[in-house]
Amino acid sequence: MKSVFSLIVFSLVPLAFGRPLLRKRELPQEHSHEKYLRVTQTCLQQDNPLKIVDPVFGLIGNNAAAAGAGLLEKTPEKLNCLQMIIADQAFTNCQKIKDIEGMAAALVYQALERNTGIAGLSSIVCTAVKPLNSQIESIPRHQDPSSSEASKVNRESELALAKQLYLIGADPYLALESATFAPLAQGQDRNNEAANSCDDKNDTIGCGYTNKLLRSAITSQDIDDLTRRLKGNPTAASGNSVPPSIGTGVCKKKTTKSGGPSGEGTGKTRIPGSGTTDPSSDCETGTALEQAQKRAVNTRSRFGL
Repeated sequence: MKSVFSLIVFSLVPLAFGRPLLRKRELPQEHSHEKYLRVTQTCLQQDNPLKIVDPVFGLIGNNAAAAGAGLLEKTPEKLNCLQMIIADQAFTNCQKIKDIEGMAAALVYQALERNTGIAGLSSIVCTAVKPLNSQIESIPRHQDPSSSEASKVNRESELALAKQLYLIGADPYLALESATFAPLAQGQDRNNEAANSCDDKNDTIGCGYTNKLLRSAITSQDIDDLTRRLKGNPTAASGNSVPPSIGTGVCKKKTTKSGGPSGEGTGKTRIPGSGTTDPSSDCETGTALEQAQKRAVNTRSRFGL
């Protein structure tokens, strides 16, 4: 089902880019990774000083995005940064409560492709805002798979995402779920329902997953190699450190008023089909890498790897 936002995007694309629409329009796809948008929204709304309506607005063109950007200055430069602003605020909010699932969702959201409305056109990189969290800043978003820079940028995006997921103690193989669609074949028209993308806000998981349309730029072996390099050296190559009590694999306990133990973990998983937090326990044991390896089997099976 096409959203109202999608229809607005189509009608305003020529204005958003300040030039005539010369190429085929890209089908809407902002709901293709829906589960991550929903968790990011939950994190965002815990403290939302800019009154941003929903993360979906960060994935669409500037003119349509302005309607949901809240108090953010409605300049092209700031609207080009809306996705990063949302990811940064959501990550901050969930980091405060040590919600690793929420932090992971914000990281994945930052890596998602922003729909430019024109097949083959790359989105403009944010330069007007510096995020609070270096984890967010280090992840470039995916670009249209038919664009000239897609093969390089999309691979960099997924590797950077896998690294940051690992460093917070989340499953680095979730980076595969940030993937975008297959590029158009020669002569294929994306303004066609049979094209490679999808958009269904009623699919709570995400039609990209349900319809098996996503094509990752890296492999599980790439992530295996990455995590092996990072093992024992969590600050390697970036200076980013693992937040305190996150990603250590240690289940800290505190004493309640009744004298019983109370966990300080993240609770039940809120990313459908992605997490493996044990509902009978507040956290998992083992190092972040060991936890990721245990979860990798499920991720790989979803992608047929």
